[in-house]
Amino acid sequence: METCGSMSPYWVKLNASNCFIGIINNVDCPENTTGLESSTVNLQLTAFAFMITQIPFSVVFGLALQDTENTFLLLCGGCSILVFLLFPISGILAFAGCMLILRDYPDLERGWSFDLCLASSILILIEIIITLIVTTVMGIRSSKRKSNGKPEESVEGKGSSKDGDTQTQSNSYGHSIMKFAQVAITNGAEAAKNAIGMK
Repeated sequence: METCGSMSPYWVKLNASNCFIGIINNVDCPENTTGLESSTVNLQLTAFAFMITQIPFSVVFGLALQDTENTFLLLCGGCSILVFLLFPISGILAFAGCMLILRDYPDLERGWSFDLCLASSILILIEIIITLIVTTVMGIRSSKRKSNGKPEESVEGKGSSKDGDTQTQSNSYGHSIMKFAQVAITNGAEAAKNAIGMK
């Protein structure tokens, strides 16, 4: 739809003589008739270039997935993914270009080329919204699963930490008792030696 809309001249009808102006060329218009505004043309051509770029990189990404050694996938797969990110941008640019048409030519009749580009941009925007909703829902579900699993882990962790603290305290008490007993035995032996010596 974007290709047909961008390449065809039936964007805006200027008068009753079926003079249509478009992005690239005009049809049934006098020779001195100018086309659409440059801002609209730039937005639509950029969106068209971004959309067309997806085709060869989709082929490249498909070939990269068939590579068993993953060397081609590492080289070209990453580039293809970056190019795929231009797809939502192209929809936004195309929609902005159509809105400029509505602003600059509010009283003139618009043709089917405009309708095609507007429909393609709206479809892309719908895909963006659906992707965001699905991503958000999946993120919420995964966070809920993690949060549901954390209390058990935290309880176990707390229990293990308490056990560790109790064991550490018992070890310190046992060590202090042993030290006290050792000191008491030493003092008792010295006291016995002194008593024997005095006798």
